[in-house]
Amino acid sequence: MADDTPETVLHTPISPRLETEIAEAAKRLKVPVQNLVRDVLEDAFRVAGRVQSNVGGIVTEIVKDASGIARTIRQEVADAQASSPPAGQDSAPAGGASSASGENPAPGGEEEEKDDAATHDIRHAFPDVIGWMPMILNQNTLCDHCDKRIYTGETAYMGASTEVEEQPVICEFCLPGPRRSGQRRKV
Repeated sequence: MADDTPETVLHTPISPRLETEIAEAAKRLKVPVQNLVRDVLEDAFRVAGRVQSNVGGIVTEIVKDASGIARTIRQEVADAQASSPPAGQDSAPAGGASSASGENPAPGGEEEEKDDAATHDIRHAFPDVIGWMPMILNQNTLCDHCDKRIYTGETAYMGASTEVEEQPVICEFCLPGPRRSGQRRKV
């Protein structure tokens, strides 16, 4: 069934150079000038609509990147605060690591405290992650927690999240909890 709606004619002034370019393009394509102009306008509006639709996704990516940068800055501030002694307290005695009782601390005691702090920190940084899945990387990436470079072929861990858009990737060092060997990998 033919469309009974008459087409509207659009009149607009164009430069002689543009008129020549349009006429030459229509001749090369072996189509009437009016069809070429109509098709170009329709395509331009279709592309503009797609770009407008994708802006939401682009904004989401920018917000995600900005959140990652903010997370890194917060971590650096927290690390700096944790490494400086509280006001009114001196740092550890210059004679080495011994406790007030004169005994050396238990082996790994300080490391265990760091592990507990790291586990708390990763849980705080990614509160929506319910678990970490190991994977072999197909391309280089950065750890979403410490920004360490993880290379193709190495093992990384992707967060299974309650939020569909959040799937952080972390390095083995940032993985919370004990390893099978019971040790954190030294980086």
